[in-house]
Amino acid sequence: MSIQVHFNNIELSVISIPRSKLWIFTNPIIQLLYDSIPEEDKHSDSGPSSEDGTASDDYENEGEDTETFINSTGSQFTKLSTDFNNSSRKSVDNSSKPQSHQTFTDNPQGNDHERHEESFFHVGLTQTECTIICSTRLTNKFFTQALALCKEMGYTDVEILPQQYLSLIVDSDSGFARSLRILELTKPLSENDVALFYISSHFNDIVLIPSDLRDRVQQILISEHFIFSESSNSYISTYDIEEREQPALLESHKKTFELLAREEIHPQIHEKHKVLLTGARPGEIKYCVLKTIKLISLANTSQPSYFAITRTFSNELSLVLPKSPKLRSRYGFKSTSTIGSSQDVLVPVAMDLSKLPLNCTGIVAGLANKLIIQGGNVLEIGYLSMAKSAVILIPKEDIDLVRNILKEF
Repeated sequence: MSIQVHFNNIELSVISIPRSKLWIFTNPIIQLLYDSIPEEDKHSDSGPSSEDGTASDDYENEGEDTETFINSTGSQFTKLSTDFNNSSRKSVDNSSKPQSHQTFTDNPQGNDHERHEESFFHVGLTQTECTIICSTRLTNKFFTQALALCKEMGYTDVEILPQQYLSLIVDSDSGFARSLRILELTKPLSENDVALFYISSHFNDIVLIPSDLRDRVQQILISEHFIFSESSNSYISTYDIEEREQPALLESHKKTFELLAREEIHPQIHEKHKVLLTGARPGEIKYCVLKTIKLISLANTSQPSYFAITRTFSNELSLVLPKSPKLRSRYGFKSTSTIGSSQDVLVPVAMDLSKLPLNCTGIVAGLANKLIIQGGNVLEIGYLSMAKSAVILIPKEDIDLVRNILKEF
């Protein structure tokens, strides 16, 4: 089994928001999500069908209602920001206003490709944090005002990471080798203390690398026997991962565990918050995006403890949803709009990293490496890196195994 890695050249920004302050970013997130829907689809009637095969009445009005809601909340947010600025001694710099769509009009032939590459975004929720990852251009367009407002109000726990990132899309296959693949691919980076983000989607795995290390990462791939394929515009491994040595616990990972022990940071198994790693069916991306908009607009206490929406550069939409059919139905995610088995239940294993510097490295890889090695190299896991927390998704049937491994923490 080979590995295929595609570089997305669009620079990404990462924002970390405490759940208690997510309300400030509700409208910017909704704008980001709504902007991801192609213009020609925003007012179409396509959507999940009712039992008689016709489009449901609720869905036909969804796009129009959502646009009205966005305009309304946008006006309210602007008023809140204006009122605060007028009462503050120091106003927000006008140069930080969101960019306009004019960026795309300079090079018409390259715009479609740029939009295609720029379509990647990720919004993840845990019990304590929301992490937003999208292109730096869209960050400037949608989030500048909210970030400036938080800065004016002294909310130091709302942060945008200073480093920009690039996404590596790693083709996925089923089986435990999927977990091994990410560790093997990033092992040389972990050994050199490169800060990484890991995100598992229903369709593939995603690794974020610092944008200024692109050339270095490419050289590492070449040294690890990857070759560049012009036909697929990606790097392809020339070896079978199953023929390579099984992973060993790196010295850097041992140091990571020592750091966690000093800070008294312990992995927590959140068995009460079981989830599914699923995706939108073909033709249902708009529907799932609109339902996510409704979910984000709910009060924090009504939102799920764990949720994620990830759109890859290929325009596939992945979702982390509650395992409970009742909860999924409450949020509007019907089985007819999503793919994946409801039997493949995952349990989050989370660590709160808010005590550590944002550039702390090797934590997700170290924990995953430890679980896989001590689990006999058969444990299949998923990844959900957050800016200030690390989350690994383990199969429900492996809870006892993982619990025994984590006893030493």
